[in-house]
Amino acid sequence: MMKKSILIFLSISFLFAESIGGGLAEKIERIANYYNIDPKVIYTIIKIESNFNPFSINANFKSKEKKKAFIKLLKQYGVKYSVWGKAVSVSPKTKKTAKMLIENLKLMKVSSYDIGLMQINSKNLTETEEKLALNPEYSIIKGTKILRKCFDYNNYNIYKTLICYNGSTVYAKKFYLAYIKLFGTLAKK
Repeated sequence: MMKKSILIFLSISFLFAESIGGGLAEKIERIANYYNIDPKVIYTIIKIESNFNPFSINANFKSKEKKKAFIKLLKQYGVKYSVWGKAVSVSPKTKKTAKMLIENLKLMKVSSYDIGLMQINSKNLTETEEKLALNPEYSIIKGTKILRKCFDYNNYNIYKTLICYNGSTVYAKKFYLAYIKLFGTLAKK
């Protein structure tokens, strides 16, 4: 049994290291284990939420005018983006650009925005935490902590936990498909 556990750990570690770089893989493993969550769950959430871009931002707009103004700003700075209904997803290449965009979102008084690897919603961040959210390790810690609370609240039901984390039943289904594609089976932890 011990050999099987070690083999599984090494396989997961190798997969993470191959996909995202050894340092980040180790952080995911360490933080997930600390919060008693399967590291593959965290890996899958990061893959879905930000595709491992630590500067990823998703802005949720209620106003068409603000959304248009933000897109104009993105074009001005040559920042890659995509539009999903009322949301604009942004993939800045640098922390400096991400910080500038976040400051503009605040000035625009956007209803909420998601930041970093695990796309932590601005409503879940204090002002100090928001400054840290672009740091990969902090994003993983904060996101995993939120996920742990969702697990506990939902009596370890992963489907309800994912809805709690993201607020959408569509997200839970998206998670399952991505998890199976990446790992072949569902999480047991």
